[in-house]
Amino acid sequence: MPGPKFGNCLDTSFISRFLLILALAVGIGFGQVALAQTDTTKVSKADSLEAAQIQRKLDSLARFLNQKKVKAPTKAALYSAALPGLGQIQNRSAWWIKVPIIYGGATALVFVMAQNHRNYVIFRDAYLYRLDNNPLTNPPAPYDDRRLFTDDGLRARRDQFRRDRDYMVVLTTAFYMLQIAEAATTAHLKTFDDSDDLSWRLAPTAIPAPWQGQGNFAYGLKLEVRLK
Repeated sequence: MPGPKFGNCLDTSFISRFLLILALAVGIGFGQVALAQTDTTKVSKADSLEAAQIQRKLDSLARFLNQKKVKAPTKAALYSAALPGLGQIQNRSAWWIKVPIIYGGATALVFVMAQNHRNYVIFRDAYLYRLDNNPLTNPPAPYDDRRLFTDDGLRARRDQFRRDRDYMVVLTTAFYMLQIAEAATTAHLKTFDDSDDLSWRLAPTAIPAPWQGQGNFAYGLKLEVRLK
């Protein structure tokens, strides 16, 4: 009676173990590939988000640099407020004409204001000397002559020069503000879009004028407004 075949049993057990180990190795390999793909997907998404953020920053920087090329009205107004005429120079729009006008006008206004103030001080002091009735404090000539300058006359001239001085202060302040507004307006108009596709346009036109006779026309300007 033949004995049991241990060689076949050994071969079958070895083959089963080998196949089991091979299956485990293949499963682990597929798992690592899947994890690697997942990590690659996450890295790709992170890279895409970072690239998008960088692009947004570059776009913002480009817009900022483009805006810096435009002469801002606020900047021109601040320049003119700090130093009259500086905003006009910064705008580079007929500044060689505007700056002399600004300083010429300011000089004339300040000169007239100073003259009125000086005359006001003279007549104020002369009127005060008249009121104190002190022979040691007489007004200087010719204001001490009562035939030329009465008390009421001194007071009236004093009030007149004070009023004129105050007017010149107001005019000088208005002139200062006007040159600031001019600088800001010019800077704004330099960036104003005047192309043909605007919603409004100013154009010459001919209007029938029957009051001047049949077939006559009156010529003027027409403002076209398109509501979009």
